[in-house]
Amino acid sequence: MANHYFLRGLLLGGFTIYIVYLVKSDHLQYYIAPRMMIYVKFAALALFLLAVYFIYEALQHRFGWREAEEECECGHEPSRSRWRNIILYGLFAAPLLFGFVLPDKIMGSDIVAVKGINLSGSANAMKKSPVAVTTATDRQPVSSSNSASVINTQPTTDTAAMPPTNSKSQPSAEESETAKLKKLFPYDEYTEDFARLGIAMYPSELIHVRPEGFLEVSTMLSMYMDNFLGKKIDISGFVYREPDMKSDQFSISRLVMNCCSADASPYGILVKSPQTNYKKDTWIHLVGVIGKTNYGGNTILEITAKQATVIEAPKDPYVYPYPFDKDIVQLAE
Repeated sequence: MANHYFLRGLLLGGFTIYIVYLVKSDHLQYYIAPRMMIYVKFAALALFLLAVYFIYEALQHRFGWREAEEECECGHEPSRSRWRNIILYGLFAAPLLFGFVLPDKIMGSDIVAVKGINLSGSANAMKKSPVAVTTATDRQPVSSSNSASVINTQPTTDTAAMPPTNSKSQPSAEESETAKLKKLFPYDEYTEDFARLGIAMYPSELIHVRPEGFLEVSTMLSMYMDNFLGKKIDISGFVYREPDMKSDQFSISRLVMNCCSADASPYGILVKSPQTNYKKDTWIHLVGVIGKTNYGGNTILEITAKQATVIEAPKDPYVYPYPFDKDIVQLAE
């Protein structure tokens, strides 16, 4: 029995040491989202206490420190089968051994090839809009009080048939621009936040896609891509290529993690670039122009690269969903 207690204490102590190693080397974020790290650290403390307990029990049985107790025949003695015990403890020892032996590696193209890339897709929300949108070169400046651009629109059949109204009954410029923006960014109860983010980013001629809010901004651009055609964009990520992409195409990608690396999902935006010598998993910072193209039978967002710089992989390679307790419009700042 002492041997079993000793093995249990050894395994639990090993897991404790491994977690401490990941924390000290800043590699824990390769496997666990930041909001979950506190629980892992508390788990390491609990494992350490259990390891101490089992080692103490092993020493008691080995050196006879425990006083003789009456057998109640209600205990759960370990199996006497050697092979069964080897298999049982091996299930815990194997992942611990792999953790120490194998190098900590940032997931990239290999996991994308397995899970598949989620490219920024067609703007379904725009199908609801009756207003004809224009590219960035056709936009007109607006007053700073409205934080939105007035665009040239083509009147629909109904509006063209309407008789002219007296100037006193016409809405103010602010109300008119607000109404146009609502038509440009239609939404329902599930997409209201994305519409608000789109309205906040609409006046900017350069769209910044930062690690914080990567998923939300790229999703918003996908939903309302026609509103941002011709605008500049800067974004960072790793290079990934699908077999059916053209020679001048690749995806600038990030892995979005919710809780741990097991649920990491690859997201990216298609890039058209004259530079085709980027190897997979190369991290780049890209500045380009927003456009759209047809890929796999779908209309998706495409960036025409104007400037690309190779960068080092970030300390934390993953991006995370924007916190629910924060206003998504802050991403436009």
